[in-house]
Amino acid sequence: MQLLFVCTGNTCRSPLAEAAWRRFGDKSIRASSAGLAATNGAPISPHSALVAKNWNEDLENHRARRITDTLARGADYLIAMTASHASELQARFPQSKVLILGDYASREETSNSIVATELQELFGEAPGDILDPIGGSLEAYQACGEHIERAIKGLAAALREGRV
Repeated sequence: MQLLFVCTGNTCRSPLAEAAWRRFGDKSIRASSAGLAATNGAPISPHSALVAKNWNEDLENHRARRITDTLARGADYLIAMTASHASELQARFPQSKVLILGDYASREETSNSIVATELQELFGEAPGDILDPIGGSLEAYQACGEHIERAIKGLAAALREGRV
């Protein structure tokens, strides 16, 4: 099985989800990442690399890539960071199975819910969305990482139990 985590630019959330899958997910299922509007070759956000490093995952060599028809066809599931990402993926790749990562997160709050609330207001994202920390503080990236970690663990359980 192949999972493809998708965000906007493939420099913050989706590479973190890919790293979190390697650390907390099912090792027998492959995962990669891409962005809907990624600039091919752009480097990882330094704060994302630091969050991944705290999971003992190295993202220093990650380079962004834009999602293509080939990438979408090669994935069993396209896993969006937000509901708006999911809508765009479904419109662009109607043959693909699309999931929203945040749907699999436990409902406990992140350790920094004030940051999460500010990000929701800034970017207009829904409470279940994996919030975009771009340009934010390290604390914003850590809150995003905590949300991704919970969601990855939930997604792994759902796949293992056949609830997807």
